[in-house]
Amino acid sequence: MAVYDCKDEEVKILEITQSSIQNAIFALAEDEDRGNPKEYDIVVTRTGEKLETSYTVTPKPSKPLPQEAQELIEATKINLDALYDGEDPFEIDELDDDVPF
Repeated sequence: MAVYDCKDEEVKILEITQSSIQNAIFALAEDEDRGNPKEYDIVVTRTGEKLETSYTVTPKPSKPLPQEAQELIEATKINLDALYDGEDPFEIDELDDDVPF
């Protein structure tokens, strides 16, 4: 999925392969007090290495998206389907208005 990275102030692609992270985000989404994870920030922290690696998923309180971030998101075109074809999802034909994100 496409996400806004608050630390780097960039739009990036997030691919989550670790089931522990996936399960934690699904649990947040099902929690009626939290709701849709698209509505708040989530911080994923990695500790350990190799077989000792673990992840902590921490939801942050909801707050408005900064105007600069919103403008960057609106200006960034990403074709997530390109990932399945081994292509660059950030290389978008300027004539293609049907690009997700």
